[in-house]
Amino acid sequence: MSGLAVTVKNASVVGSNDRNKRLLGNYAILYHATSVEAAKAISKEGFVRGSEKCLVGSAIYMAYTPEEAVRKAEAPSATVVFQCIVLLGKEMKNTKEHFVSKNLKYSFASLQETGHDSVHVTKMLTGDEVAVYNYDQVVAAVVHSGQTVPNFISSRKVPREFWERYTVTHKGTTLSPN
Repeated sequence: MSGLAVTVKNASVVGSNDRNKRLLGNYAILYHATSVEAAKAISKEGFVRGSEKCLVGSAIYMAYTPEEAVRKAEAPSATVVFQCIVLLGKEMKNTKEHFVSKNLKYSFASLQETGHDSVHVTKMLTGDEVAVYNYDQVVAAVVHSGQTVPNFISSRKVPREFWERYTVTHKGTTLSPN
């Protein structure tokens, strides 16, 4: 068994508020490519949002495959690929052309005002891209390829209901927050 896996442990657990209910209802296993230095920081502190100049604003950007993640990183130093469990919640989905033509940029607050939790950008040459705007949406990250760095397991940020509802395993070992 390899990679991350999520299984339902207790389906009766729901989020304690509307946002947490949305987040618990939609997650994906996605990929993020970065440099060795940044990977070490992620392992220690978790993910940080990118620049406001990024495609749809200051967010944590993910891809659906490891190959797409590397292409999107656009840097030769992006030699570490994380496999991540990401809570998507309600997705705002549209084409890159739509977001660019309207110069749409989001923040956590502005996206929440629309009733969405993540942005899914389609029809990109490098493959679809997902942006999340809050650290609590990245549950866990393990090295998929590249230099080995410690796994990142979020303990203080992810809605506690996630850990009550789901079991997360990596290579047959159950992961849990500290």
